[in-house]
Amino acid sequence: MAEALLKRISDKSTCSIESAGIQPGELNQLVVKSMKKIGIDISKNETKSVSSMLKKKKKFDLIIFVCSESQGCPTIPYEVDKIYWDIKDPSTLVGTNKEKEKEIDSIRDEIEKKVIELIHNKI
Repeated sequence: MAEALLKRISDKSTCSIESAGIQPGELNQLVVKSMKKIGIDISKNETKSVSSMLKKKKKFDLIIFVCSESQGCPTIPYEVDKIYWDIKDPSTLVGTNKEKEKEIDSIRDEIEKKVIELIHNKI
C-alpha cells in the first residue's frame, strides 16, 4: 500500500519508489480490494523480499519501515535515513472478511496520511 500511495502522490521524476517485505508472499486480496476503492490497482504487483533487493546491491537514500523499530525490521548494511511507521500488518488481522476490510481501509488511510506528511516535510 505504501509503495502505491507514494507513487500516486509523489513527483515520480525525482523519486524512485520500491517496496519489499521480510519474505515475499502472495498479495492480500483484501488489500487489493481496499486500494481499488481509491482508484489504485495493485493486482499485478509482485512481492519482493528485502534480501533480494540487497543482493542487487541497490542503495536507497531513504527507507520507510512499515513496522516499529522494536519489531525486528530488516537490517540494512549501509548508512541510510530511516523512518519507522508503526502500522498494523493486514495479514495479521482476525475476524470476518467484512471486519478485516474495514480495518484494512483504516490502515490504508493511515498510510496515506503519513505519505502526504512525508512528501510535505521530507521530499
